Amino acid sequence: MNYCDWRQDIFDTPPKINPLVWELRDETYCLSPGQTLDFIDQALVDPEIPQLFTKEQIGIGLQLLFSNACGNAVFSYLETPDHQRKVTAIENLKYLYQNYFNPLCQAPLKWIGHDLDDGPIGYLCYMFWDIFVLYPGHQSISVEMTDAALTVMAEALCFKNDQVIVSALHGLGHWVNYASKAQEIIHQWQLQPTTENQAVLIYAHQAWSGCVQ
Repeated sequence: MNYCDWRQDIFDTPPKINPLVWELRDETYCLSPGQTLDFIDQALVDPEIPQLFTKEQIGIGLQLLFSNACGNAVFSYLETPDHQRKVTAIENLKYLYQNYFNPLCQAPLKWIGHDLDDGPIGYLCYMFWDIFVLYPGHQSISVEMTDAALTVMAEALCFKNDQVIVSALHGLGHWVNYASKAQEIIHQWQLQPTTENQAVLIYAHQAWSGCVQ
């Protein structure tokens, strides 16, 4: 299976489908973890995807890749034998924020965790670190993998996009009781926040305290 065939299988979905029950081609499921990560990394920097597919299709496709409830692709981040490949793949999630969340999640933030205006990709943006496979306390996650994930979240806080900022704060809030660096990242951002939205600033304090759901 080549990249273009895989890309079509992931993103060329009918409108309004439920990614939880959507079936991909057998060839997609049979890819090795390493090949899956290679294709995901390529998709994260593929300039053709926003031109070929709708915002809804992109959101659904990204859920198929990154939600632990929507298939096995995301488990490649844990199952690839090469540890450095895992770390690199996690580092490359910065492109998910740069090329997808930031340009496509532009709805005004009104009610954190309940805004649906951006559709499937908006849901993924907010819930990403909840439904991704890097759980705090997971025995298969190394210090290097954790640091890579926290760095992605820290860099996401530099965007002047409330949806992206909240996504990062949400993830960091889950990590504060497991990695002291998470709380420090939030604190440093609070000193020079990239938004004036009071709802986000309040949420940042909640995340710093580990009080996120």
